[in-house]
Amino acid sequence: RHPAVDMVLTRKRQAQSVSRAEPQPVLGQESGGGVGTPQPPPSAKKRRIRDPLAVTRRQARHAAPSQHAQFYLVKQGLPARTTEQKAALSARGRKMAAVKKARKKAYEQSKRKSQGRTRPPGRVPAAMTRAAIAEHFTRVEGSPPEKEWGGRGGTISRICDAMVLDKRTNWMRVRRVLEDTAAAQKAGGVYDPHARARNRGRKRIIAHDDSEQAKVILDALESGIGLANATMALNTFRQGRGLPSVSKSTVQRFVSHHPCVED
Repeated sequence: RHPAVDMVLTRKRQAQSVSRAEPQPVLGQESGGGVGTPQPPPSAKKRRIRDPLAVTRRQARHAAPSQHAQFYLVKQGLPARTTEQKAALSARGRKMAAVKKARKKAYEQSKRKSQGRTRPPGRVPAAMTRAAIAEHFTRVEGSPPEKEWGGRGGTISRICDAMVLDKRTNWMRVRRVLEDTAAAQKAGGVYDPHARARNRGRKRIIAHDDSEQAKVILDALESGIGLANATMALNTFRQGRGLPSVSKSTVQRFVSHHPCVED
C-alpha cells in the first residue's frame, strides 16, 4: 500500500483509542463542601479521510468548464464566421485599402504642387544670357571701347547690375561676350552666342573644311574600297605631308559626321 494510506490508518486508530479511554474525574465548583459530577473531556477533532491519489477540490475547481467561455481561446468562445461575414470583412478591407491609397495619392499630388509653387524659376540657357549681354552692350551701352569696360562703374559692372548677375562669378563671362561682340562688329558681322560653344571640346583631327584630307577619304569611299583601305590611303597622304598616322576610328568618325556621306 501507499505510505500515505498507512499514515491515515494509523491516525484513525489513534483517534479511536483516545475516544474509548475512560474520562478522568474533574473537580467541579465547590458547593457546600460536596464534590461536583465529573464532566467528559472534549472530543478530538475528526479528520477527513481522503484518498491521496484523488483529485483535490482546487484541482476540480480549475478543471471545471469556465462559465465565461468567451474570454478563453476555446471553440465555444470563438464561433466560426459565416460566409457572409467573411465576405463583408473582405469588402470592408478592400474599401479601406482603396481609401488609404486615394488619400496617399492626393497627399503626394498636393506636395508636388506645393513644391512646384515654391521652386525657384529654372535656369536660363547660357546662349540666351550671352545674347542678352551682347544686346545690352550694343543698344544700351552703345558699344564703348575696351578701355571703359573694366573698373568700378565700368561697362561690365553696369551690365552685371542691370542683369542681376554676380560680379565675382560672371565678370570674365561678360568680358568674353563683349570681346566677341566687338570682334563681330569690327568684322562687319553679327554676334553669334553659339560660336564659342561650337569650338569647345576635343579638336577634330580631320576637319570637314580640310579639303585635301576630306577629298582623299571621300574619293576612296566613292571607289568602294572600304574604311580600312581609305585609312591606308589617308595615312600615305599624311606621311607625305609630315603628319602622323591616324586610326580607322578617326576616319569612321569623320565619315559619320560628314554631311556629304549618307548612311
